Amino acid sequence: MAIGGHLADGDHGAFRRRILNDLDDLSRDGT
Repeated sequence: MAIGGHLADGDHGAFRRRILNDLDDLSRDGT
C-alpha cells in the first residue's frame, strides 16, 4: 500500500468502512 504506516487502527477501520460503503453503493447501482 502507498499509505504510510502511521495510521491508527481507528482511522484504518473508518477507511475500510468507507470503502465497503462505496462498494455497497456500486453494487446497489448495478441492480
